[in-house]
Amino acid sequence: MLTIKNKITKGKTKTKKIKDIKTRKLIYKTLKNNYMNYNEPFGKKILTENDWEKYIDENWLDKKGKRDHGGYITPSEMKKIKGDNSILPKELPKLDVKDNITSIEVPTCSFNSKTYQKKYINTLRNFLYTLKTDILELNFSQNGGGKTEVIASGLLPVFLLQCNKILAYLEDSSDKKKEVLKIVNGEIQNLPVKVKKTAKMAHIPKKIIVKMGNNTASAAEQIILALHVLRDVLDIEFTGYPTAGFTTWIDYINLPNGGAIEFPVGNMTSVHGTKARSNGRIYPADLNP
Repeated sequence: MLTIKNKITKGKTKTKKIKDIKTRKLIYKTLKNNYMNYNEPFGKKILTENDWEKYIDENWLDKKGKRDHGGYITPSEMKKIKGDNSILPKELPKLDVKDNITSIEVPTCSFNSKTYQKKYINTLRNFLYTLKTDILELNFSQNGGGKTEVIASGLLPVFLLQCNKILAYLEDSSDKKKEVLKIVNGEIQNLPVKVKKTAKMAHIPKKIIVKMGNNTASAAEQIILALHVLRDVLDIEFTGYPTAGFTTWIDYINLPNGGAIEFPVGNMTSVHGTKARSNGRIYPADLNP
């Protein structure tokens, strides 16, 4: 446990014990080495502030002074997130077929259950396998994000319509590119759940429409950028409104105190170099030719 000696009268010293120092040190080291918007004064204060949890929450800001992506998750919040009674949404993809258009609502996918994740993937894949119309609409307008790899795996039959194994890049603060979302051995890399191998769609649509909106956030924005890879082989159109503005890639670690911390490590960019504007939002016009 970290101690701080404070001078008092008659030359004696009083030792002040710092709580949760193991957790604080791990946060400090992790953020210093990986957090794209890290600054040393912020990191150092995590080690010394009495109410360090509140301090992180109030000072979790990007370089422009705006609320940053990710943040500290308290132990009590983690309990609410994990387990079968999680507060996280458990929606599954929905299908609607009208005339010559198959519309698939691709919802938020943040629930941690492996059973749920498998069902999400298989439901989405089944809709794509059974497609018979000439137009496919993928609706992300209400998708608030979640598990990028799970959503991408559900869409794998679409991604396999083209040959590029790299679906999106990550650009760090030095503008160095890293392959962050890709297909390895016929599956999305780092998928947190095991599912059966899949193949590309049997029926290739003549056109794909991707809908986005102001509530399209985080992982959903990353998937939007990944779908941009299809423009080389298909007629694909991006429609709707600018996204929420959380296109940074998030890393995550569990903490000794039972909490966790999520932190952005770079900005997502499509294989064609398209990325969010300076305000963090993706605009349909930037994705269309």
